[in-house]
Amino acid sequence: GFDRYDYLADAPGTAITNKAFEALNTLNSPFFMYVHYIDPHLPYIPPDTYRKLLGWPPALSPEEMAIITDGFMEYLLDYMNAVTGRKPTSYTPLSEEAKEAVRLLYDAEVRYVDDELRRFVSELQNRFPETYIIITADHGEEIWDHNYLGHGLAMYEETLRVPLIVAGPGIAPGRFPQTVSLVDLLPTMATWLQLPPRPFWQGRDIFALPPDPSRPFFSYTEGPWPGWNTKKEMVLLGNEKLIANRINNTVELFDVVQDPREQHNISADRPDQVKAFLKLLDEHRDRNIRARQSVRTRTVVDAETLEQQRILGYGHK
Repeated sequence: GFDRYDYLADAPGTAITNKAFEALNTLNSPFFMYVHYIDPHLPYIPPDTYRKLLGWPPALSPEEMAIITDGFMEYLLDYMNAVTGRKPTSYTPLSEEAKEAVRLLYDAEVRYVDDELRRFVSELQNRFPETYIIITADHGEEIWDHNYLGHGLAMYEETLRVPLIVAGPGIAPGRFPQTVSLVDLLPTMATWLQLPPRPFWQGRDIFALPPDPSRPFFSYTEGPWPGWNTKKEMVLLGNEKLIANRINNTVELFDVVQDPREQHNISADRPDQVKAFLKLLDEHRDRNIRARQSVRTRTVVDAETLEQQRILGYGHK
C-alpha cells in the first residue's frame, strides 16, 4: 500500500534517519511516512561513542566479553532453550557484572536512537510544521526480568509497556495517565484527519474523554519460534492483570499498581476474578475470529517479502 518502500536490513539508526531525509526531499503535503528504527534491539550493538558515554568497557573476563560483544545471540538462544525446556543446553551463566554490561549496551542503544529521533523530528518539524508525529514501539525487552531474555515469550510489563509520544497541531504539551493501546493509534489518526472510523476497528481516539474504566486491554504471543511452545494471552482491567498460559493451562494474576514488578501471583486468592478475566479473554478471542472472517481477503506474498520476514524471525523455511 506504500508508494515508496525502502528496506534497509539491520541498518543502524543513522542510516535510517539519512534515508528518511532522502524520502522527505521527494514529498509534498499531505503524506504519510513510516520510519522504523531497529535500535534498540537484539543483539545490542550501539555505536562506540554511546558505549563510552555510559562507561564502557566493563571489567570482564575475555570469555564473557566475547559472549556479550560477539556471540550474544547464540548465548540468548542457548539460555532460552534451557529456560523453556526446548532442548538440552550447556550454556554458562553470566556473572552479575556481565549482565549489567548487557544492560549498559541496551541503554546505549536507547540513547543512540533517542538522538536519531531528535535529529529526524527536528528536521521534519522545520520543513513540515503541520505534521502529526507519533513515536512508539512494538515491544520492550526482558533482560533477565522474570528469568527471560529478549521478547516474545512473556506477557509481563517490561515487554508490554512501550513509549508513546504524540505531537502535532492542536495537541498541547502534557502527560496522559490513562492506559491506552497501540490499537488506538489508527482511530486517533482518523480523528485528526476527520475520517470516519471503520466498524471493525478495536481501538478508540486516545484523546477521547472521559477514559472508560471498564475497558479491558489485551495482548497475545506465540513466541518468535514455535518450537519454544509458547502461547500466552493477557488481559488488563484497571489495576489487575491476568496472564493465561494456554500450553499448560496455568494463570497468573497481578495488581500492577501495588506490585509493578509482578512478583506476587495472587490468582489463588481471587478465583472469582480469575474466572471473570478468563471469560474476557474467551470473548475477545471469539470477536477476533469473527472479525477476521468478515474482512478476510486472499493475498499472494512475493518471495522477497517472505525472505525478509524469515530474516526478521516471522517465517520459517
